[in-house]
Amino acid sequence: MPNTKKLLLIILFAIIIRLPYINCPMHPDEGAYAYQGYFWLKGKEIYETRFFNRLPGLPLIYATAFKFFGTNPKAIRVFIILYNTLSVLFVYLIGCKLLDEKKALISAFIFAYLSWSPIMRGVTGKEIFIILPCLITIYFYLLYEGKNKKFLFLCGIFSGLSILISQTTFLLIFHFLIFTYFQSKKKIKDLSVYLFGLCIPVMLFLIHGALVLGIKQLIYQIILYRTKSNSIFVGPAWYHLFRSIYSLTASSFIFLIFAIILGYQYLPKEEKFVKFFLFSYLIFSFLGAISGGWWAFHYYLPLMPIISLWLGWCIPYIFKQKRLVKAIFFCCLLVPLIFYICAFYYTKNYCLEFKSEYKLTKKLVKYLNNHCGKKIYAFLFYNPSIYFMSKKESALPYFFEDEILFVPERFKEIISTIKQKKIDCLITYDLDYSLKIVQKLCDTNKPFMFLIKKCFSRHFTPFCKGYPIQLSFIKKIFEMIPAYYKKIKIIPFKKGKIIVWKKQD
Repeated sequence: MPNTKKLLLIILFAIIIRLPYINCPMHPDEGAYAYQGYFWLKGKEIYETRFFNRLPGLPLIYATAFKFFGTNPKAIRVFIILYNTLSVLFVYLIGCKLLDEKKALISAFIFAYLSWSPIMRGVTGKEIFIILPCLITIYFYLLYEGKNKKFLFLCGIFSGLSILISQTTFLLIFHFLIFTYFQSKKKIKDLSVYLFGLCIPVMLFLIHGALVLGIKQLIYQIILYRTKSNSIFVGPAWYHLFRSIYSLTASSFIFLIFAIILGYQYLPKEEKFVKFFLFSYLIFSFLGAISGGWWAFHYYLPLMPIISLWLGWCIPYIFKQKRLVKAIFFCCLLVPLIFYICAFYYTKNYCLEFKSEYKLTKKLVKYLNNHCGKKIYAFLFYNPSIYFMSKKESALPYFFEDEILFVPERFKEIISTIKQKKIDCLITYDLDYSLKIVQKLCDTNKPFMFLIKKCFSRHFTPFCKGYPIQLSFIKKIFEMIPAYYKKIKIIPFKKGKIIVWKKQD
C-alpha cells in the first residue's frame, strides 16, 4: 500500500509537469502528423495526404486522439499526458521485475522528472509515442522468462507496433533475438514465436501501404528515401562528428550517461543479467536514435526509460558513497533541469518556442480561413501546422524544406502545379528570405571553421543534392508566380515577409 501511494504521487507529478504544455502551439512535426490524422478521419489515405516516409502508426495515433478528445491542438496534449502516465507505470513495473520495488519507484520518478528536459518537452512526435509500446515489449519479455511463449508472442506484437510508429526501433529486434536465443531451451521455436508476433502488425500495414502506393513506391518512401537523402549514411563525416558533439551535450544526454558510468562501478557484480539486458537495450536504442542523421535532441527520447532504470538502480548505492561522488552524480541529474531553465530564459516561453513565430502562424491561418479556398500550399514555409489549423488541404505532398531541397527534381512538380493553377492560395516568403533559407541549410562552400560553427547552430543539414541548383529553381518559381497568381496579402516579420498569392481567374 505505501508503494502504491508513492507510485500515484509520482504519476501525479508526471501529470502536473505536462499540464503547462496543453496551451503550447503546434510544433511543425506535430502539425504534419495532425493533418494526416485529421484527414484520415475524413476518409483520405495517410499516404495520399502528404509525402510520408514512415509506416502509418503515428498519424493513426493522432486520429485516435482526435476521435476521442476533439480535433484541436489541446486534444493531442491531453492525450499525451494520459499516454505518458502509462509509460511511468510501465517503467515502475519493469523496475519491479528487473530490480526491486524501491529502485522501481526511483526509476519511475526519474522518468517523470525527465519530462522537464528539453529532450522531452511537450512535443508529441514519434519519439515519445514509441516509448510506451517499447516499454510494454520489455515487460512482456521479462514475463516470458525463457518458457512462457504467450508473453514472447505479445513481446513480438508490441515490437511490431513500435516499428509502425518509427522504423528506428527496428534495431531493438536484435536485442530481443539475442536474449531469446540465450534464455530459451527451444531456441528455434521461441525465436519463431517472437518473429511471428512481430510480423503480424508490420505485414498488415505493409500490405496496406503497397496497395495504396505500390510496392516500389512504398519501399522508396519508407526505406530508400531516408537512407539515401537524410540519414547517418549521407552527408560529410565532419558534419556528423561535430553535430553529434553539439547534440549529445546540449540535449544533456551525455551528462545522464556519465551519471550511469559513475554509478555503474558501485552496482553488485552478481547482477550480470540485468547489466547485460539494460546495456544491450541502451546500445540498440542509441543506434536507432542516431540513424536519423539530423542529431535532433528529441531523437534520444526513447532512451529515457532505460536511462531512468539505470539511474534508479544506481541511486541507492550512490547514497553509500563519499560526498564528492554523490555531488557529481546528482549534479549530472540536475543538468536537464538546468538546461530547461536556460532554454526557457532564451525563448521566454515554457514551451521553448518563440512567441513571435506562433503569432505569425496564427495570423496567417486566420487570413487563410477568411480569404482562401480549400486547397493551399506553403512553399518552404517552416510550419506545416497551418494546414491542420486552417483545416485546408495541401495541393502538394511536400511539407518540409528537406523534402524539396534534398530531392531537387521535385521543384519541377511544384512548377507544374503552379502553372496548372491547382492551388487556390500559394503561401511563400519573399524571394530574398527564401534564398537565405536554402543557403542556411545547404551551403557548404564556406571556410571550414565557419562550417564547424554552423554545426552548433539550430538548422544546418548539408544533405542537399546538386546544390546550388535549388537557388536557380527558386528564382524561376518567383519569376513565374505573378503570371498565374496575384498578391493578396503581405505579412511582414523581423527577417522578411510572408506573401499570400491567390490564383488569377
